[in-house]
Amino acid sequence: MEEELLTRVLAYLKEEKDFVVAAKKIWQQIVTFPEWKNLSFPQFLEIVKKSTKIDVIGDLKEDPFKDAGLSKEETKTEIQKMEKMGYYFGPSLVLKSHVPTPEELAGFLQSRVDQAYNSLLKVWENRPKNDPESEDQLIEILAEVQKLRREIRENLGNSKTSQKE
Repeated sequence: MEEELLTRVLAYLKEEKDFVVAAKKIWQQIVTFPEWKNLSFPQFLEIVKKSTKIDVIGDLKEDPFKDAGLSKEETKTEIQKMEKMGYYFGPSLVLKSHVPTPEELAGFLQSRVDQAYNSLLKVWENRPKNDPESEDQLIEILAEVQKLRREIRENLGNSKTSQKE
């Protein structure tokens, strides 16, 4: 049964457009099958770690909201909200046989920064009203991410140009 699970995970990794895939994203797809519906995320990771074809990057114990002062329930709720927007925390999976090209690395970086920027725009649209301190912080963050996006595009454009010459 573990071999069948690993075969399916390998298939998902090969189908994904990104070479790094959130383990939780694949696990959520796996548990939709009746034979794995009771498979916990930690159990899934233990099985995947046995694979000679897949690397597990990152740690399950990371708490993305540890500095936010949230309760366990609030943290769980925030993580669920983020996952609905396509952000996953915790370990990622990578095919050991795939060595990413510079273009893939650049594209991956750019897509993640763009995704962060778009999510911040959604936060801006739903920001608390009459809270100038939060607005100021969000404006600063948006400006920094926008600057980062511009720098990445400029540098990626320069590296692509110099590679063609």
